Amino acid sequence: MVSVSTLDRPVAETPPKANLFAEPTSSPHVLDFGIISPPFLAALTGSGAQPAALGPRWLLPADYQWVDASGRRRIPLPLCEFAAYKAALAYEKESVIKRNLGDATHFAFFDSAPDQAGDSQAFGCLDDGLAFIVIRGSENSNADWRINLEDGLTDTMLQPDAKLRAHLKSRHGPGVERVLDAVAAHPGRHLGFAIAWAVIEDKVVRYLATLPVGTPVILTGHSQGGAVAKLAAADLAGRGHDIAAVVTFGAPPAGNTAFVAAYTTAGLDQRTVRFEATGDSVPRIMRRWYYRLHQTAREAALSMMRQPTVAASLLAFTPVGASWVFDSQPVLSLGELKSAIRAAKDAAVEKLKRIADEQQKIADAKTKVEPAAKPGVDAGKDGASAKSDAPPKPDKGTTSTGDPRIFWLIISAIVVAVIVFGVWLFVRHKLASHAIAERYALFLSTLSYQKIRALRAADPAPDAERLTAANVDLDHYLTFIRGDYGPGASYVRDAKLAELPVRLQPDIDFGTYLADPRNMV
Repeated sequence: MVSVSTLDRPVAETPPKANLFAEPTSSPHVLDFGIISPPFLAALTGSGAQPAALGPRWLLPADYQWVDASGRRRIPLPLCEFAAYKAALAYEKESVIKRNLGDATHFAFFDSAPDQAGDSQAFGCLDDGLAFIVIRGSENSNADWRINLEDGLTDTMLQPDAKLRAHLKSRHGPGVERVLDAVAAHPGRHLGFAIAWAVIEDKVVRYLATLPVGTPVILTGHSQGGAVAKLAAADLAGRGHDIAAVVTFGAPPAGNTAFVAAYTTAGLDQRTVRFEATGDSVPRIMRRWYYRLHQTAREAALSMMRQPTVAASLLAFTPVGASWVFDSQPVLSLGELKSAIRAAKDAAVEKLKRIADEQQKIADAKTKVEPAAKPGVDAGKDGASAKSDAPPKPDKGTTSTGDPRIFWLIISAIVVAVIVFGVWLFVRHKLASHAIAERYALFLSTLSYQKIRALRAADPAPDAERLTAANVDLDHYLTFIRGDYGPGASYVRDAKLAELPVRLQPDIDFGTYLADPRNMV
């Protein structure tokens, strides 16, 4: 099996190890695969529906322990994977969401009113006895970016400020006035994210009131949606709802240390998991030194116009919950996977060659003594030879006949092309690293696939048969997790994720490679 360190990194960085069925690990957290077991996979065969024999709360048991005996945070992988695909689904139209929810019930779509600030959307559903509130991240709209850039603190609204309210009204529309009082009641929050939550909060609260009393709530979202999910969790917990988990993907912080203190006091910190890809700048930019310097300078300017101001120590946006940071590029094609395997073979051969060369040198040194060179002998011959072999010196009288301007134009064009290409690669990498379906959700599914292959390792069947069985297991599992087995379901196929994560295929020649014990490095 390809190791975790390979499948979550670019293939050129780390070749796969030879043990194709090793179970993946995760550090510093405990990776809990929960329900993924042979009986569960067998129950999924055919229908893909929830196996009744498993009972309720298969995604997150009611007595789930978020910390193990050694104090490490336990991460429920199937729940997080389930949430990742729902967070990706939140970007789709209401009709697409509805037909890709599998067995979920009590569907509701939440949309901010046209005359309100922001452009928030979310949906709710009931699955496995859990109420999921999934909040959409930023789209390419002016309303979303106005919310993202409204990165002051809600503390500024605690004091009546006609100029500030007039500014917000001109920027977000007259509907913003209806939510400012509600926003001001919660200091320490990102002003824009607080507005984005406020415009749909009442609808979410009314929806939860229609569910059975005591239904556990799970909030999730990608990017801006993840930040808003944390604010929503704090408010819903304050209303008495049981917040079972908060799972975010590529989300920025939602508030300062005051918000973090309130969030932790509500008992939410331990049940919050933040997934952050290493190439994704969104979760980190608000914690960079230059961003904090900008915040301090802006607050200093505001303090000249009004009092009181926010203490500098409270300006820094601070994350909550456990962070799981991973590399952002799973293997995205079978060609990449085969290249990685070839690289592993080449590396193994090269290593064996180096070992053989070193052993040969040691053997030669023991059996053969090199004769000492006699000083002065053949010195003239060697000198003459060296002199005759030396390259001729250039003629001092020759000069270039080309136009130097053409030369420098060519050099300049090459430099500009290299810079443009480098910037394009950088931006492309950053955008790709932030993608929810093609990076975050796919990464978690890759881990699940590794677990499934590890479960098949005990089968006495040949490698090819075990591999085929693992691929069949994965198909049923993903159908269940992604919710694409209902009539008309099309989200996964539309997103071209049907063949992802990349499955190992029996036609890859592992037999010869694994049969040679020298390759088990």
